[in-house]
Amino acid sequence: MGLTLSLFTVTYETTRLNGLMKRAAAWSPSLSHLWFSLGALFGLVAMFAATLLLSLNLINLLASGPAEQLLTPIVPGVNVEVSQVPFMLFALLLSGIIHELGHGIAALSVGEEVSHFGLFFQFLYPGAYVDVRSDLTAINAWNSLKIISAGVWHNFALVVVAVLLMSAGPTVGVLFYEQIDGVQVTRVLDPTFQNLVPGSTITAINNVPIGSHADWMAYSALLVEKNFTVGHSYCAVLPSRDPNDSVNCCDPDYRGPLLCFADSDQQAHLTCQRASDIITSSTPTCTAQSDCRENEVCLRPQLPWPEMFIQLRLESGEKFAFAGYPLQFFHAVWVSQYRLRSLWRLATLSLLPKYFPTVLLQTLWYVCSIPGALALLNAAPVP
Repeated sequence: MGLTLSLFTVTYETTRLNGLMKRAAAWSPSLSHLWFSLGALFGLVAMFAATLLLSLNLINLLASGPAEQLLTPIVPGVNVEVSQVPFMLFALLLSGIIHELGHGIAALSVGEEVSHFGLFFQFLYPGAYVDVRSDLTAINAWNSLKIISAGVWHNFALVVVAVLLMSAGPTVGVLFYEQIDGVQVTRVLDPTFQNLVPGSTITAINNVPIGSHADWMAYSALLVEKNFTVGHSYCAVLPSRDPNDSVNCCDPDYRGPLLCFADSDQQAHLTCQRASDIITSSTPTCTAQSDCRENEVCLRPQLPWPEMFIQLRLESGEKFAFAGYPLQFFHAVWVSQYRLRSLWRLATLSLLPKYFPTVLLQTLWYVCSIPGALALLNAAPVP
């Protein structure tokens, strides 16, 4: 028992939770029997569902390639921003603890013994386990199924609790927070977007109205669905530039403040401009030169995939332009539809950070998604 250190692994084992698990198992024997019987039935259903889902995922992968997979591996720094890692690790740890406590309580409820509870961190990956002393193949088959299924059953219960908390959040939070039209910037993690000040309210992205956090997430999902090909052209009055300026910003190796734009009607006609100049003089987006006024040109940013040109409109009327990776932007700029009411701002002296609702919702979202996925995968009938 206690702390054990090995190569890339930290393990902690304890018997202190044995008493808690015994009390939970003995609190109401009839309720425990019903609860874990339902869990056994859920485990059987989840086993068939997991088999079907994994089979369909394999078929789609072989037939259409990675783009059509039903399940996508999460790789921090590749398809998930590093800023999301703490939320993922917390959800993984909580999921593992609840999962293993389920096994332990189920074993004790059918009269089996539990030796100890353990936690481990392997390459920063968190996990948990319980040591059930009995050989599950040597006991009653139904009791064995209840013990085996208890982990995924408790993961499913955790998902349900997280969904209920997310659903009840607006109702409970109305006492402390007020909803706004648009989304308020609560935290900026990347200096690339330092012009966005926490407290400012975003009302549109690329002229798409953003009236709620759901709109914000929907536009982010649209970019992923369209494989980051949601492009826009802008009507702009071309600012005069130094004729001796020979900078070729359309060169793939160019790194500087200018962006490469192409005439929407004549794709070969390229020009280098500052994004702020185009945004300042832009009108609503265009699809052809005929959409613009006589002194304007319909310009489309030329960026290597999956980079995009994103224009934000703030409640104050200001505009903010960003050219780069859209997922980096959506993960680096935290927003919320809720603003602390004036009374509470005075009462708490702003002790709660503006991004508290964002952290809470983000945590609940990962607690919904990761335990749910693990429940399904753990139910798969693999050796």
